[in-house]
Amino acid sequence: AKAPAKAHAKAPAQGAKLRRKVASSDRAKELKAAGLGLFARLRASPALAAVLGASEASRTEALRAAWRYIKEHKLMCGRTIVPDALLARICSKEPFDCFRLNGKLSQHLS
Repeated sequence: AKAPAKAHAKAPAQGAKLRRKVASSDRAKELKAAGLGLFARLRASPALAAVLGASEASRTEALRAAWRYIKEHKLMCGRTIVPDALLARICSKEPFDCFRLNGKLSQHLS
């Protein structure tokens, strides 16, 4: 007779993973409620405020607003963002990879 399969060996690990995920989600909710970490309110530069429509925002809000602006104005070409005049005030005038957007925005948040 064959030995039983080890399918059940992963069950506790999956339970632990779920507990970590729930704990992480709870921690994120606490940080958001307290306005700390990624959720801290930061002052936006005048150039970024023009895109955001507000003078201060958290990093997550700023990134969401930038993506909303990029999509509304159809500034994506594959993974490349081709800035228009307003977005060029925040980023360079040259097209750039979409994964660089967060870094470019962080220069305008303090």
